[in-house]
Amino acid sequence: MISVNALACCLVGIWFLTLGAHTIEGKDLPTSFEKCHRNDPQFDQCLRSAVNGAIRLLKDGLPDFGILPLEPLAVDSLVIEQGEPSSPIKLKQHFTNVRLSHLTESTILKYRTDLKKLIIKAEAITPQVEFAGNYTMDGRILVLPITGKGLANITLHRLKTHHELIGELVERNGEQYMHIRKYLVHFEPKLVTFQFGNLFNGDERLGKTMHQVLNDNWEVVFRELRSSYEDTFGYIFKKISNQIFLKVPMNKIFPQ
Repeated sequence: MISVNALACCLVGIWFLTLGAHTIEGKDLPTSFEKCHRNDPQFDQCLRSAVNGAIRLLKDGLPDFGILPLEPLAVDSLVIEQGEPSSPIKLKQHFTNVRLSHLTESTILKYRTDLKKLIIKAEAITPQVEFAGNYTMDGRILVLPITGKGLANITLHRLKTHHELIGELVERNGEQYMHIRKYLVHFEPKLVTFQFGNLFNGDERLGKTMHQVLNDNWEVVFRELRSSYEDTFGYIFKKISNQIFLKVPMNKIFPQ
């Protein structure tokens, strides 16, 4: 089960969220927001600049537009399961009251659009992303069993993310909208650190040993869990993006 209670958006969709607020609320965007037009020969470069600017401006939200703070981004709950019996890692994790921090310190490096095919691609870099919340966990890491329930902090350092949004046109009342039918996200961290409170019912010796295994072998651990995290966040980002795309016509999201 995955539910999101923050009116926020993924890095690639922040600019679209502000446009959606402009259209739905009938207000004009703040003059500090950069506007891009699809007939601009530097359209993609303009969008990259606009998104980078919007990320900073939306850190504390825009109350007049009904946009909650993006720092941190709140996720109610999510479940991540990974691994077959023969896999190095077999794990079930349930997180609640999750807060994603430092997303607004991201920088968009590349931005490409193909509006004929309804494909948007972007690449971003973030110095670090902290994933903190309550957790329950049960499974096996390498050859060691692991159980725990408490507070978790997973930090992805020097994180590069790749985003690809694949859309399809839908028409309502004579207007065309872009429905995001697939959202692909790929994570490439330079380092991941794990901290799980109250492992093994608070057994300090076993907890210390497990943390050493997790952090010494972070590449193996994250590689095994990567697809589950990417699928989960792709689902979240798709859901939030469609809250905007299915309300705002294409010609208002991408004006001429």
